[in-house]
Formats: sequence, C-alpha cells, structure tokens
Amino acid sequence: MPELKSLYLTGNPISTISENVFKPVWDQLHLILFYGTRLSCDCRIEWLTKANNSKKYMHAECYGPENFRGRYLESIKPNELNC
Repeated sequence: MPELKSLYLTGNPISTISENVFKPVWDQLHLILFYGTRLSCDCRIEWLTKANNSKKYMHAECYGPENFRGRYLESIKPNELNC
C-alpha cells in the first residue's frame, strides 16, 4: 500500500492496532480515524506511543482497560501501558 495516506476504521470491531500490520505504512499516513471502535490501550500499542505522530490527525479513543477508557491514544505515554 505505497500510496495509502488515510485510514478510516470507524465502527470496525477492532481492539488493537497491530504493529506487524500497520507499522509498514504508519509513517506515510496523515489521517487516522478509529471512531466507535473497541480499542484496547495496552502494551500491544506501545509502538504507537513511541512513533512520531506529530504530523498526523488521529482520532483513536481508548475503550479499555477501564483506567484508559475515554482517553485519546496520543495522550498515552509508553510507561503507562501494561499487559
């Protein structure tokens, strides 16, 4: 997917943003939307908290675990995550 710039996964029943699936295209993305998903903010997304997301518009709200519910992914630091 060398030309992929936007990723709309709104309403999909996903719970994680898998590094082995998304890392190859992550740097080229500019728009990432995960409205209405059941995103679990745990150690599986640690790679995203370390990525340079400063030039992206991203809406990814945590569904769980409970202590992260309602927080946006871009506000989470790697040391907060655990499994």
